[in-house]
Amino acid sequence: MLGSLRELVWRSTWDSECFNALREMYIRSCGERYPHPPLFEDLPNSLPHRFSTILSIVSEALVCGLMEGTKELGDYLERLREELLKLYSDLLLEEREYGLRLRPHRIEDLLRILAEKQG
Repeated sequence: MLGSLRELVWRSTWDSECFNALREMYIRSCGERYPHPPLFEDLPNSLPHRFSTILSIVSEALVCGLMEGTKELGDYLERLREELLKLYSDLLLEEREYGLRLRPHRIEDLLRILAEKQG
């Protein structure tokens, strides 16, 4: 999944099945004590806000997995970091293109956690 994480996040902006798969990943990783993410039809209409919301859901699921130890990342840690850096770059490009401010963002925390785990 790591190699296609970026594609899944972008596809989830318009494909409800992809979004629901990411939503289920969040629910499995974070459990019942965290608020459930929105349904596809409740996502913001504007693309940058929709992308940011989905990226937050994915980031939170990965943070939960790392913090709770429910996700075995092992050799995939570096690839995960690379994929997240690409998505973070996409977030910055969305901000610039639409003149919006979408940060601070949970992906920033996730990148810090990954750096700590790696080093």
